[in-house]
Amino acid sequence: MYDKLFLSCTGPAYAIYSDSHACYPTAKSTIRQHAKIPTTGRGVIGGHYINIYFQADLSHFLKGSQCGWIQILNPEVFGALITVNNRDEWVYHVAYNPSNGESPEDFSEERCCEIIKKAIGVSNLDIVIFSILPWATAEQTATRFQDNRVFLIGDAAHLMPPAGGFGSNTGIQDAHNLAWKLAAVIHKQAHPRLLQTYHDERHYAVELTTKYASDLLFSVIKKGVSTLNSMDHLAVTVGYKYNSTAIIRENSDTPHRMDQLELNGRPGTRAPHMWLKYQDKCISTLDLIGENFVLFTGEDNCLWRTAAQNVSSHLGVPINVYGIGLQGDCVECEDSWEALYDVTSQGAVLIRPDGFVAWRTKERVSNPYLILKQVMTSILW
Repeated sequence: MYDKLFLSCTGPAYAIYSDSHACYPTAKSTIRQHAKIPTTGRGVIGGHYINIYFQADLSHFLKGSQCGWIQILNPEVFGALITVNNRDEWVYHVAYNPSNGESPEDFSEERCCEIIKKAIGVSNLDIVIFSILPWATAEQTATRFQDNRVFLIGDAAHLMPPAGGFGSNTGIQDAHNLAWKLAAVIHKQAHPRLLQTYHDERHYAVELTTKYASDLLFSVIKKGVSTLNSMDHLAVTVGYKYNSTAIIRENSDTPHRMDQLELNGRPGTRAPHMWLKYQDKCISTLDLIGENFVLFTGEDNCLWRTAAQNVSSHLGVPINVYGIGLQGDCVECEDSWEALYDVTSQGAVLIRPDGFVAWRTKERVSNPYLILKQVMTSILW
């Protein structure tokens, strides 16, 4: 089963595929199989479960409380109740054991209703079953995320254990990375080879996240010490680094550590957050990112602004420019942007629409227009 999104362009449409359900073996991408894209990983590495999506009014039990999930353990059932709307739509996960002869076919609607009633502790509970789906804790990654004009994202590209809650984040990160590149190619602002950087950038990040999620699962099951236990949980979520032709590496680039969070304006990393005062409002640097390329400079940025305008006109690619400083477009509220982004007042930082630093110059350059044109051309063409 899969969801698909077609984006119109000249010639055949680009197609993005992501499986509908974050589970295994349900999440077997038909398109991935047609494209003959193999996968790597350890496959099923944990238990087998039934996902029961149902409707039942449980609001009076919660009495206004909010919850994400509730683990239920009583003499008759053991499982996890997960909220959908915290009122009358829920998902209940219950385990089954194939080695004992149990299978998904054993879970009829009638049996699932009985399981839910025992879990809640109410024998006359009104229940409507929406779906009953099997899944298993698995580790699986496609060897490539692109096949000509077809792109895999989410569960079609990778499966990982639910430990750590990385699955949805990773799928969203896939789409976030690919969306601006597709838009640039479709609007003829970039060469189609830019799309190849989707796999180049995301595959390594996905492998890291998948292995970390699997390690977390094993550490819970076996209570052992793993090689990834020292890694910062947040570093796995937002601290990964991209390396492709859509990133202009620095000459002094050293290996990027993945065991701790390092956001300091380095090309290939997320642009760090800092508070700014902009148009009489307190905003984050991240509020200025997301639609176009963004160039952060010091407050005296006339040359950079002119250069960006000329490069934008030449390439047909919008570049938003913000001077940061007491006399600039934005005023620092707390931290120094120069220290945070590791530049001088004459430096500049170019940020992609997905919020990743594409290029940085720490010092003044002699010809901002020529440098910025070379940088943008290298990224897009």
